[in-house]
Amino acid sequence: MTQFWDVPFAHNVFGIIGRPGSGKTTLVRRFIQEHQPYAGMIRSFTTRAPRVDDDPREYEYLTEEQLSELRETGEITWCVEAHGYHYGNVFSQFRTALLQYEYSLIVVTPDTVPIAWRVLPQDRQHYFFLLSPDDYELYNRMIDRGDSPEVAQRRVETSSNWNDEALALQRGGWPVNFIEAGSKEFQYQQFCDALNVPV
Repeated sequence: MTQFWDVPFAHNVFGIIGRPGSGKTTLVRRFIQEHQPYAGMIRSFTTRAPRVDDDPREYEYLTEEQLSELRETGEITWCVEAHGYHYGNVFSQFRTALLQYEYSLIVVTPDTVPIAWRVLPQDRQHYFFLLSPDDYELYNRMIDRGDSPEVAQRRVETSSNWNDEALALQRGGWPVNFIEAGSKEFQYQQFCDALNVPV
């Protein structure tokens, strides 16, 4: 397996964590748009179907069979299951982004953080957890973006402990910062302030 400390780069990974509907994709999309060419997205893969509001740079959509074939290559950085689907990344996407961008953003789940800590240079990793409103608000946000009631309810239920998981990571010494719940503008301002970049 490739070790990232064998690859020369001086840029950073910013992992964005949050429950479904908390505003992760909105934040990432705006930051990249306003800070090009210094910011870019590390593309992930997923076995879920595309959504209308997906950023085309965020995911490669795989079948379970394609994922099995990818596992055999040894190129997977990590692969986790969330909401009944698989999500993950490959080393080549990290190499490309980290060599190209000063700010490489990626959307991840809480259980990804310890895995990334083992395979990426630790001093280059920074994580931000978007605290979310109540379950009712999250459910309505997912309905508004096109999720079915069944999918929205499942996502609310399967992510119900993510806030606690992120807090446990921080208490355990992992580099997890919290973005307070609020408007998209309020959360974006907090993120930019933490990175010391202008809005």
